[in-house]
Amino acid sequence: MESEQPPAVALGFLMSFACQLPPNSTPSAAVKNRFPFKIAFPVALVFISAGHLFARSASRHSSSSSLSGGAIVMLILGILILGAALVGFMAYLDRRRAQAIQAAAAKLGLTYRRKPTEADKSLINGCHVANTGHGHITSNVLEAAETAELRMTLFDHIYTIGYGKSAQSYNQTVTRMQSPLLNLPPFVLFPETFFSKVGKLFGGADINFPEAPQFSRKYILRGPDEAAIRAVFTPAVLQFFERQERPLTVDSVSDTLFTHRAARRAKPEELASYITEGKQILALFFEAQRSRPAMPPPLPSA
Repeated sequence: MESEQPPAVALGFLMSFACQLPPNSTPSAAVKNRFPFKIAFPVALVFISAGHLFARSASRHSSSSSLSGGAIVMLILGILILGAALVGFMAYLDRRRAQAIQAAAAKLGLTYRRKPTEADKSLINGCHVANTGHGHITSNVLEAAETAELRMTLFDHIYTIGYGKSAQSYNQTVTRMQSPLLNLPPFVLFPETFFSKVGKLFGGADINFPEAPQFSRKYILRGPDEAAIRAVFTPAVLQFFERQERPLTVDSVSDTLFTHRAARRAKPEELASYITEGKQILALFFEAQRSRPAMPPPLPSA
């Protein structure tokens, strides 16, 4: 009996490989820009089909059901050609995205760097993402504000959880806001739906608000000082996060706030709204910080 399993497996792999989209790309963008496959995909199919026919022809003249060396070479060449095309396709989309961000930054009058400086590579430090997974890469750095009272930076950050077949990468746009006027208790806020993947990274119990059941259903809120955290999550703050159609992840580290939506990069045309949203969040926490009750004076020593 002829064995057709190896060619079938290779063809199946090829088709599934060809249909993959780069992280955060859209089907429409892929269709418009899939020019590498116009050449690479037919060439790859020719090699794999030739390998398949070679194997069938060889099997008719041999009792052995194994693939010949020539057939294996054809199959491998086909897969390698399409793999190289996919890598090139992803690099092309990344370049297109970088160009669009650069144009948006110029329109907004902001400083943009596609490749991070050594200082940019540490922008993620302080955010829980920095201690999550491996393979951390920062890119597309946008300086949205640079004053004595506020440094606001947007950047793309990708990291991977797991290894091998179980590996999963998360690519998102992070907004980092640092201000000497900010003095919040440390906390992390993240969507309830994301808890199953990263919940083990955070200790402590979830802080719920009986007066805001929708917020408590939508988010996990954790931190070492529950009383201080409750004080800055005012009704206005709770309502803001309740209204978000795509829930946010927020990290607070003393004078710095990080916000992002897990596994979602901002589209170039969304950058202005990301900046506006970051400033809204900052203003809400500034107001909550001002309205926070003063700490009682320390008790006199005996």
